[in-house]
Amino acid sequence: MKVLFVNPPQTASKYKFMGVIAPPLGIAYMAGVLQENNIDVEILDASAEDMDFKDVEKELLKRKPDLVALTALTPTIGRALETAQVVKETLPDAIVVMGGYHPTFNFIETLEDENVDIVIRGEGEYIMLNLVQALENQSSL
Repeated sequence: MKVLFVNPPQTASKYKFMGVIAPPLGIAYMAGVLQENNIDVEILDASAEDMDFKDVEKELLKRKPDLVALTALTPTIGRALETAQVVKETLPDAIVVMGGYHPTFNFIETLEDENVDIVIRGEGEYIMLNLVQALENQSSL
């Protein structure tokens, strides 16, 4: 299974103007755990790369992941859901997983979006590993 973690594109902000980029550490930690367990994993930081949704679409077509994991805070949930829509429009069979503070505390609302298949609540490193292994083995969690 090929996993792609995506930090969604963001609109211009005062922090971008000042040159501040906060790396998505949660994504890095989860990708590291998957990589240590021989799972094919990549990270696309669309925010840091100053990408728009068309750029994300091109990357999805190039990389062809089976599972796309998105992260969202409350201020970024809109862009994360838009990214989920781009994923489903581009790769309809891809599984979309969403995690982060907003989906953790607003999981029902997040799961009501037709483009989100799974929400991971709380610390996701080993939950994501178990999820990917279950999907690969077609077994239950």
